Amino acid sequence: MTAYIISVLGDELIFIRQRSSLHSLVTFFVFTALLIEPIAGLNVNGVWSPSNDGFAIIGRFGFGKADIHRKTDSYGYIFGNITSASHPLDTQRKASLVLLSRDTFLRLYGPESDQSVNHSSLCGSFVAEIDKYAYDAKCKGDNDRDILRYAPCKKGGLCEGGFASSNPLVSGYQFTFVIQDQRQPTFWYLLLIACVRDGGNASSCEWRNTSKDNSVISYDIWFVNGNPVTASSNIFTYQFSYEQQDTILYLVMIFLYAILTTMQLYAFIRQKRRNLLVYLFTTSLSMHCLAFFFITLHKLVFAGDGVGYATLAVIADVIKIISMGFFILFVLIIAKGWPVTRSQVTAKPLLIVSWVVYIVIEIFLYIWAKRSQDVIMEIDEYHTIPGWFSLGFRIILMIWFLFELRATMMLEQDQEKLRFYLHFGAGIMVWFVHLPIVAIIGLQISLMWRYKLILGFSFGANFLAYAVVTHFMWPTRKSNRFLTHFVDSDYSEELDYYEETQCESLGRLTPNDNLNGINGRVNHFAYDNQLHHIK
Repeated sequence: MTAYIISVLGDELIFIRQRSSLHSLVTFFVFTALLIEPIAGLNVNGVWSPSNDGFAIIGRFGFGKADIHRKTDSYGYIFGNITSASHPLDTQRKASLVLLSRDTFLRLYGPESDQSVNHSSLCGSFVAEIDKYAYDAKCKGDNDRDILRYAPCKKGGLCEGGFASSNPLVSGYQFTFVIQDQRQPTFWYLLLIACVRDGGNASSCEWRNTSKDNSVISYDIWFVNGNPVTASSNIFTYQFSYEQQDTILYLVMIFLYAILTTMQLYAFIRQKRRNLLVYLFTTSLSMHCLAFFFITLHKLVFAGDGVGYATLAVIADVIKIISMGFFILFVLIIAKGWPVTRSQVTAKPLLIVSWVVYIVIEIFLYIWAKRSQDVIMEIDEYHTIPGWFSLGFRIILMIWFLFELRATMMLEQDQEKLRFYLHFGAGIMVWFVHLPIVAIIGLQISLMWRYKLILGFSFGANFLAYAVVTHFMWPTRKSNRFLTHFVDSDYSEELDYYEETQCESLGRLTPNDNLNGINGRVNHFAYDNQLHHIK
């Protein structure tokens, strides 16, 4: 595979082709993917022992609002198998499988609680709260919530507890929880706790601590939105938590990016003169389109099996970060005035080092954000510590962009080029600042809608930025001539020399000559501007 790196020879930027193996690139992406623990999909499986951890959160899932016209098809379902890993026929109660609504869970183990759930308190206040609602045929027959099962379950049989005998069952699974009649979308939490009621004595309804039990429990559980029997009728929502139901958005975006990338590649082929900017932008857009293709593929497979390609999704995110790095390098080079105003890029080493540092930091922050996400805290990746660092870094880059653009516009005298800088700078500044603004607004919105809001604005802004630049660089546009043809002459040195000489002249003036000196400077500057336009 051929990779392009930027090198400086004299006063010109050229491309040097450096051979690198495909194996090295694949190794980089796979290594990055392995650093990130894939977020558990809707098909959650694993093992757990009461002695290792007396309290475990199996999963958090957002269930949508129930539709009164098709109730059973719009309910949320949690179903699966949970057995003893070493003794499949063992039915002695070792733990409790508990389903809690968001409000109940946060009251027991949220930011406002003492979060002191440990082995000694599990059968105290924590379970006492659950005991107020959970139905149990022997002990709590008056309760009406089906939120409790005892584990492990006998292989091939149903789990004890709750409405196990009357609940609609999903064929082939040992338990089913149904989330029904929700008035609005909300999260539900599924927990395993090392505390059970004694099942052998009907007169005893006391909870017993099992945190010293060394048994290993194996579970395989599904979380779905909609009736498993009619899953094919809602393929874009069935496997996804409510806040993650964005497959249609990804399909729309990959369609738009496919059209835009095809147009840019067509323009790339038509262009007779291709400089660094053309290669940078085409590479950035193509990589961005490829990232959307990968993540959309993951979403479609996930919609079918509830697992998808987690590694491919991580690779897609890394590709997107790199593509954004190319785009930022592209806009910074234009802000520096090359090739519209200057015949060469100033401070090339700083620019290249900053670009590499940006990509490395963004990948590091991405890995940090993914690994620090907690199902207990209702925050998304943008509102984590690494997320805020990333947004702050984006603001710094915007300030740098505006500083470079201002310096270039002060140097430029051509009105047509100045108009181009104004339009380009305004658009890119909006692109830089939109994400921090939306992230701040998102703090006031429920997580159920926040992720979709940020995603929608981010996707839309990125696409518009690429579309506008594609328009600027279209071969028949006058702006394309600015961006692909080198400026004939660079007046920066002349203006610097002019400013130095004027300062020296003003320094030699006597107090009585100050006014005449200033008038003379203004006249000379006007004369120099006339010479510039003649040139």
